[in-house]
Amino acid sequence: SVNADKKGVCPLCESPHRSPAVSTGGYVFCHSCLLLSLKRDVELFAIPSCPVTGIPCKEEDIIVIH
Repeated sequence: SVNADKKGVCPLCESPHRSPAVSTGGYVFCHSCLLLSLKRDVELFAIPSCPVTGIPCKEEDIIVIH
């Protein structure tokens, strides 16, 4: 399961955000972690979605925080 409770920490790798990026579900991930998750969904023939909320999310929907 994905732990989205820790501030400043990616719910996927559980490390401080590297190139923080926001999914359509409003959660912040490392940009690379989120891209890998969406790619994995596609490889499994699933609709790419926010790993926390399940809201559909494509690569072009991601907002990178600078």
